[in-house]
Amino acid sequence: MQRRSGGARELAGGPPDGDWGKMAVDGCPTTRRSILDEQATVPASHQDLVDRPLIAHFATVRSDGSVQSNPMWFVWDGGRIRLTHTRTRKKFQNVSSEPRVALSIVDPGNAQRYLEIRGVVESIDDDTGAPFYRTLQERYGAAGSPIRDADVRVVLVIRPTVILARSFSSGDPEATMQRSVASGPA
Repeated sequence: MQRRSGGARELAGGPPDGDWGKMAVDGCPTTRRSILDEQATVPASHQDLVDRPLIAHFATVRSDGSVQSNPMWFVWDGGRIRLTHTRTRKKFQNVSSEPRVALSIVDPGNAQRYLEIRGVVESIDDDTGAPFYRTLQERYGAAGSPIRDADVRVVLVIRPTVILARSFSSGDPEATMQRSVASGPA
């Protein structure tokens, strides 16, 4: 485990290790902690964001290289993110040709507290009849709603490679960023 303090002095001259990718983009000094694990994990401080039925903004790469992002229902099983989709939509084509994806989940009570999950679509599983989608409907309080596209449903299984957890409170002098990185394919 590595702990790095990113005070104002470091922001002015850049990070001491030259890695600009670790800089706070909002200009707030950031305290960072990085963890290299066998698989990327959600820190206990942000576990509620994957346990609660919140909306994840799911970003994929289009065939022209631009990014497409949509709000999605999801479930976290402790190691993988699962989403439902159909075989007939553009996002399915996106993940079929480029499996690298990202999700962000924002705390609705504090927009400065969020998770960013980067990963790869590890598998696309059949969900014909939409049994998985029905579990998501229950999780999100929409049980019993008709599923018109049940015959073309799939489950996207995402293996996180990097999980970033950020918190910032107005009284704090620094934001806190925790980073968990998978050491290799799981």
